[in-house]
Amino acid sequence: MMTAIAAATPYITEVGPGCSETFHTLRAAISAFRKHADESIVLGWRQALRDRLADVLQEASERGWDGYEAEPIADLAIATARHLIGLLPETLPLPDIVPAPHGEIAFEWDRGRNYLFTITTNQGLLIYAGILGPDRKQYGQEPLGDELPGSIATILGSYLSKA
Repeated sequence: MMTAIAAATPYITEVGPGCSETFHTLRAAISAFRKHADESIVLGWRQALRDRLADVLQEASERGWDGYEAEPIADLAIATARHLIGLLPETLPLPDIVPAPHGEIAFEWDRGRNYLFTITTNQGLLIYAGILGPDRKQYGQEPLGDELPGSIATILGSYLSKA
């Protein structure tokens, strides 16, 4: 019988005292290693989306953010967008997140000519539209629940997934 033993990855927990430039460089590298080692790959993907959403919310937080009369992003649109981020499959490329002038948030995947898909949050609904090839267009609206609506999941998986 053969027994497999996995070697533990060494994890440096403490760096002794030092004051040289090399010491500070080493300490910074170890700190970066620790931070990276503790991150979940999926959490990192979702965190990137949350960071993009935060930027959009800051940009569109006041009436007239577009230089005209655009409404600030609505609280329900924010909650819907945050919930949607938690449901999106991590096999997708990161979408652009853009504010819409009626207080909504749109997630957009632009893969070039004839491939564009958008999901817009609207009053707790997901409004979607896509050009999915030279002669294929799909659109509709779905309520957002505990799972990504099947029609949207199918489109994302079939046309946009990296896997």
